[in-house]
Amino acid sequence: MNTKPVEDQIVQAMKRVEVEKIIKEILSNVDMVKNFDKISSYMDKLMEKSGEIIKLYQTISSINEKCQSAKQTYNLLRDQLNLLRNNLSEYKNAIQNGDTILADVYKKQIQTSIDTVTKKKTELIKNLQLINSSSKTYIQKSDQIRNSITNESTKEIGDDSKLAQNLKEEASGIESLVGEKNEHFKQVKLVENQSQVNIDRIGHLNSFSFEEELPQKLEEQLINWEDALRDYKSLEIPKVEESRNTSAKEFKLLDTVKQVMNDGVLGMVVEDMNAVSNRTFSLEGLPSKEKYISTNDEKVLAIDKTTNSILLNEYLLEYLSNYKDKNNTYELEYIIGGKPSDKENLSIVAEKLLLVRQVMNYTYLISDTEKREMANQMAMAVLGVTTIGVAAVPIVSTLILMAWAYAESVNDVKALFSGEKVPFIKTKSNWKLSLEGAAKGEWTKVKKNDKGFDYLEYMRILLFLRSRDSKIYRGLDMIQLHVCEKAPEFRIANCLYQLEADAVIQAKSMFLSFPFLKNFKSNGFSEYIFEEKIAYQY
Repeated sequence: MNTKPVEDQIVQAMKRVEVEKIIKEILSNVDMVKNFDKISSYMDKLMEKSGEIIKLYQTISSINEKCQSAKQTYNLLRDQLNLLRNNLSEYKNAIQNGDTILADVYKKQIQTSIDTVTKKKTELIKNLQLINSSSKTYIQKSDQIRNSITNESTKEIGDDSKLAQNLKEEASGIESLVGEKNEHFKQVKLVENQSQVNIDRIGHLNSFSFEEELPQKLEEQLINWEDALRDYKSLEIPKVEESRNTSAKEFKLLDTVKQVMNDGVLGMVVEDMNAVSNRTFSLEGLPSKEKYISTNDEKVLAIDKTTNSILLNEYLLEYLSNYKDKNNTYELEYIIGGKPSDKENLSIVAEKLLLVRQVMNYTYLISDTEKREMANQMAMAVLGVTTIGVAAVPIVSTLILMAWAYAESVNDVKALFSGEKVPFIKTKSNWKLSLEGAAKGEWTKVKKNDKGFDYLEYMRILLFLRSRDSKIYRGLDMIQLHVCEKAPEFRIANCLYQLEADAVIQAKSMFLSFPFLKNFKSNGFSEYIFEEKIAYQY
């Protein structure tokens, strides 16, 4: 394959930028770079599960309230049973004394007590069912969170990296808050069992029936009820701290992160969305949709496997237009996004740049003792509002660090889109956002920075993460679309990329015949026939 002319062009272009420095930076963090998607996904998972645990602990407060309500109803039911027994005793005395008027009074009070006991029994069963249902929900949700974290493997993101170890520790911490060894989990599990036992024990009790002639029958029923309630299992779980008032700014950071994650980052990092290209195009008939050719009854990829990936990246960076160009078409962004819309592709690039920066920024934050302490202090403040308990401080602190890294990353991407540079690896001196500024939502105040990588250099990182085949085909897509602007019928598929020729040369004999030359007679003349086969491809 003769690719030297193209390679020479690319090499000359590479001399104009610090490609070697950028590639070394990527390779020095290659395990992390290769797994940006997985690491970012895992971080998002931890953030999501941390938030779910906060809500889960709020469920404990709700279960506690239901237990208190059940306890009050139980006490009222016991009081009514005592009142019923007293009324029955007075009724029997009145009958024995022949006082029919007083007997009628107590008979009415007995009926009122029976109605009240029946009502309180129904209330108690309902409360117990709510406790049982809430406890089951808590246990089920705890298991889901724990299993989700446990099933998320960190092996693919580099077990030996500091980031991987930190994420493992945080995952372990989350599991400890919802695992079977956690005191709250054990108590809620006990409450679930006790509530079901109480439902079974009280639920089978028959309604009271009062017959004037057989008051002893009501007394037998009372004994059954009293025995059942005597064995009633008390419902107690560790009390979770009550809420206390704190400043709303402590939540703005977490709330804003959720909003940006839901709404998308492009609107926050582009100053003028009206200036973003609205170009759309059809993917129909593009090379990426017709990747295979038939040869000898076998379908194979129509590209050469020896293409140099680094040179390919540099070719794409040199010859495809991008967001920072003045012609306002995003060909390079299409290589990353693959969508038939410039805006969609730009949005995908923004999101991928965000996850690259999120991973790198969080990696720095966990190494900075001072910033970790800031997050720890905010976590203790936030816990008062979320009623999660002191044991969860490290988890909420990590949640805040991730949100802080996210906020810094939005600022970084905003800077890249504004033409500024962003260091690939952050330090104390080039970190931009304070925790207070992040908490206030001051994310996109871009500061001028002449050190680091610019937009195109970060695009080089994104290209590094793309598969070679997809880059080749999407590059061909853009070439075809570009040529079609002047020649609408042009198709890459119709281009000649390989030529083979067989040549047969026939000549009259001019010298003596030699044994190693093949001699033929044709029309009475001696002739020599030479066969030559040549091939060229690019």
